[in-house]
Amino acid sequence: MLTIGQFSKASLVSIKALHYYDKIGLLRPIHTDPWTGYRYYGEEQLPRMLMIQRLKRYHFSLAEIALMTDDANEEKTYGRLLRKREELLSYIQETEQIISELTNTIDDYERNGTMQSLQNQYEIHLETTEPLPILSERHKMSTEEYGKYYGKLFERVAREKIQTKNSIALAVYHDEAFDPECSDVELGVVVEKEGEADRVIPAAEAVTVLHRGAYSTLAEAYSAVVRWIAEHGYVIATAPYELYLRTRFDNLPPEAWETKIIFPVTKKTR
Repeated sequence: MLTIGQFSKASLVSIKALHYYDKIGLLRPIHTDPWTGYRYYGEEQLPRMLMIQRLKRYHFSLAEIALMTDDANEEKTYGRLLRKREELLSYIQETEQIISELTNTIDDYERNGTMQSLQNQYEIHLETTEPLPILSERHKMSTEEYGKYYGKLFERVAREKIQTKNSIALAVYHDEAFDPECSDVELGVVVEKEGEADRVIPAAEAVTVLHRGAYSTLAEAYSAVVRWIAEHGYVIATAPYELYLRTRFDNLPPEAWETKIIFPVTKKTR
């Protein structure tokens, strides 16, 4: 047997952490002296301790690690590892995009002596939109649930052999305010034939802007549109929506994504 100090040295884990792992049941000593309270570990527990440390480096929570180390089903563990890899890759991509945006802001300041010009880069248009026949799913949902509902829509497209318009997806925001945790959102896919659509977004006079880049900076495009609407004497008529023209599903990096933002409007009456 190993004392807790010896086990700490062998695994490079602090005694404080070992006490906590014992408390939550993640790694219990094989023997605790009833008189002194000293904890003792077996050499055969080292592989479990090393696995715990490895899974911590992979950014699993202790609760997740407990499930994975107690579960004899390696297929489930394999699935969790795959999902974690996707999470980390997504985090890396998001971090790289943030670094790119930060670099652009720094470069803009060095060129122009201001950090505001990036917010004025959008070309705003007033146009009459065409009717859009769509398949749609409208629910109260969080942004994290978008993938689930888009999956349902494209499964339906395949099942019913519906012809889409270049697989263009969209999102309509029906709430007055936006809450990423729970908003009234209608996700859709543009289809070729009105007869196969769930509904048609009618033609309308609209203020539009094309946003190029990751979704994390969409707020800048929205801000530009709302300012234009107010400055030119218009009011928002119906729910705004986004058309995803170029996305990661086109095997493009975030800086090449294109999202068209449409605000149906009417002229303000005095």
